[in-house]
Amino acid sequence: MPLISSSRSLAQRFLKLRNDGSKFFYSHPLKTSARRWIDVVQIVDLRPADRLLDMGCAEGLLTMEAAPLVTHAHGVEISKARVERATTEARRRGIGNVTFEAGSVTDFDPNPGYDVVLLLSVIGKKTETGYVGLAELERLARATRRQIIIRIGYHLGYERKGLTIPTIFAKLDELDFDCIALCHNPNVSPLIVGNRRGTDARLRLVPPLALIPTESLKGHPCLQGATVGKFSDFTPNAS
Repeated sequence: MPLISSSRSLAQRFLKLRNDGSKFFYSHPLKTSARRWIDVVQIVDLRPADRLLDMGCAEGLLTMEAAPLVTHAHGVEISKARVERATTEARRRGIGNVTFEAGSVTDFDPNPGYDVVLLLSVIGKKTETGYVGLAELERLARATRRQIIIRIGYHLGYERKGLTIPTIFAKLDELDFDCIALCHNPNVSPLIVGNRRGTDARLRLVPPLALIPTESLKGHPCLQGATVGKFSDFTPNAS
């Protein structure tokens, strides 16, 4: 089945991530392709009682944006300088329910677990012994009670490392997650959403393009109760 998209470059990027095992993947234009970077917080299923982990949080801007929607948000970043900047900025903003620590995904202990885990642009990055791969993803996913959000990119050679959308979908399916990939901008990597089966995990707003491991969007569990957003819904909030 051909890839359907209102953006040629977006289709080319998705095709680049496909492999021989992905012939049943179907891309569906939910709305005219957006041109802006998405506000991830508008998609993620964040709730007042949640504990959120933002692994690879950089300066913690997204962590701080999510903090008012949860009980506690915790960011982990390998750069100590970035952690210091994030901590200083959170203090300046008066955000009391967010914490940051210096650490690596390879040695961070996610137990006893988090309701929602963000793993954005971490998969595929170099480590002292190799790169962040499916083993690290599995460890974090096992500690995820309801929803995990993964952002993969094209600049780190993911495909050569076997870290394609289909292989990540397969790993999450093995760990009892329903999966969908959401693409909002032809110039930005897709977001892979994993909703743990047996929970009431959901998406809040759905961006313009969805890639799912089925022939149809009809009845897909990740889309139950979701709303297709307007362009303005996917504009990052000013910090």
